[in-house]
Amino acid sequence: MSRRLDAMAHSDLILVATSAPHEVVRREHIEEIMNRRSDQPLLIIDVSLPRNVSEDVKHVQNVELNTMDSLERIAMENANRRRKEIRNAERILEDELAKIEQERREEEADEVIRRICLKISEIRALEIEAAKNKLCNNGADEVLEDMSRALANKITADVYKNLRAASRNGQKNICKTAAKLFGV
Repeated sequence: MSRRLDAMAHSDLILVATSAPHEVVRREHIEEIMNRRSDQPLLIIDVSLPRNVSEDVKHVQNVELNTMDSLERIAMENANRRRKEIRNAERILEDELAKIEQERREEEADEVIRRICLKISEIRALEIEAAKNKLCNNGADEVLEDMSRALANKITADVYKNLRAASRNGQKNICKTAAKLFGV
């Protein structure tokens, strides 16, 4: 204890934890050691009960004093901040899980769309080839009319056939769904 001021002058952190019933670190002690330091900040933590550091040391420039009370407040602020971050993380997680669930629910439709696109591309390629062959013998307007009619018929042929079969079998929900998909 007799060399405490020399030790404190060379420290950036002072932890005071004694069983003394009185203050062992006072403002004049801290002012003396701060005069020896070149504007280096000093953190003092007093975990003693009763307190062993004078409350007015916090008024010395570049000195921060934390006690059990302030540490408890800091701990509560940190806990509240963590709870808020947990809520934010939970919201982000819920949003991402909802997106994943939506993608999962759309998988079947995505596969049907992929197969429809492949079928339409195949029909289109065949009709373009047929139109190119007809262009040699006929006018462009007639060939384009024939090609557009053929495309429409070939794209819708299976849809119409399956809708009629569904209607015959009492599957009206399929007809309603097709009407909704085609916007009619």
